[in-house]
Amino acid sequence: MASRNRRRTPNRTATRKPVTPKLRMTVVVHPESNTSERGRISMQREIQAIRSSILYADEIEVVSPGTEMLLSVGQFIDSSTTPAFDILRTLDADSLDKMRDGKGGDMKAALEILPMLLDPRFEMILNEMEGEEAEAVRKTIAGLRQEMDQSTGQIRDLMEKMHSEAGGPELAAATRTGVVKLKPLFGANEDWSVEAMAERYADELRDLLADSSRHVLFDRETSKFAQVLIREKKIVPASLAIPNALETLVATGVIARLPTFGETPADELLDMRTDLRASLGRYRRAVASLGELMRVGPLDEDAEADVDHLFRNHVAPALEEMREQLADHGLVREFARSINQDLKAVIAGGVATPALVVGIQAAPDIAAAAAAGLAASPLAAVSASTFLKAVQSRREGRAKVQGNDLYYLHEIERRLA
Repeated sequence: MASRNRRRTPNRTATRKPVTPKLRMTVVVHPESNTSERGRISMQREIQAIRSSILYADEIEVVSPGTEMLLSVGQFIDSSTTPAFDILRTLDADSLDKMRDGKGGDMKAALEILPMLLDPRFEMILNEMEGEEAEAVRKTIAGLRQEMDQSTGQIRDLMEKMHSEAGGPELAAATRTGVVKLKPLFGANEDWSVEAMAERYADELRDLLADSSRHVLFDRETSKFAQVLIREKKIVPASLAIPNALETLVATGVIARLPTFGETPADELLDMRTDLRASLGRYRRAVASLGELMRVGPLDEDAEADVDHLFRNHVAPALEEMREQLADHGLVREFARSINQDLKAVIAGGVATPALVVGIQAAPDIAAAAAAGLAASPLAAVSASTFLKAVQSRREGRAKVQGNDLYYLHEIERRLA
């Protein structure tokens, strides 16, 4: 009897919704891709790739030595009180040689002891010393302080300008969303030489190609480098690495080709994606079908041209068709259709009575005739239902379009216009 009265423990896991795996994307940009035609540093490739990735992926990781350096410049601007000195200390002897006519080694040694010379405690000790040598050292240190004070403002302004023109503020804003994260290739006190950068970059690329769980977006130069690694058998890509890269290329490439896709801030794009989450899921399904239409692989030099072909011949016509369907199901048109149907029903039912015709002919003016007609017409009784019918038809038409797998693109284009 006791067993019958025992309360059954509910199986809470039975009603729990399954968790959809997150789509994790990595944007990889070659170190040489950050120099513009005029020799200036530019992060526009990263910024454009990040913008389109935000509208597709759940988590975005950026692997880019250039981006890492630029964000470091931003932090440096905010934290350094002696930027001229700090910059010189980061340079190696070879770089200093070019600045000091082959005396880079001497300058490097001087830079190492300069912090001690500028230390207030050393200045106190020096002030207690007498003699010409001590006085000469004091004058030298005073001159150094004056020169550094003068250069600090100039260098800070120059670095802020470079940081802003290269796109640093927008990159920093993207990382603050929490969705975009920079994967550091260097530690604070590690070697930042060109050789070390190239080695770390190559190692990271090998790791990404060996990972089937990531969706990697390569820039053009990185694609070439990856092809070399694969061709020379220095790496064997994971079975899903290339298919995932193709999906990423198609998904972000199509978004980036929308006519209204431009310079919308990352946080606004993130809000838009959150609003359109259901449509995003259907777009991801569409990307799988679009990828099957690609004629080359994601690492091929003609991959971008093939995405152009895909957008022009398949995506753009679908977007135009959706625009036409939505226009065709506008409330005015639906109301006109409903009115027309009701008129046919009224006339077919024989309710267009001779009294209405006689009333119109006898009325002294058009206004009176219109009033008489409305009063006598059965349409006055059905106008409300006609309007509701139009609203319902419009709703059904829009629902059909919103169920299209590419509706996500249409809505992005509309909101960004």
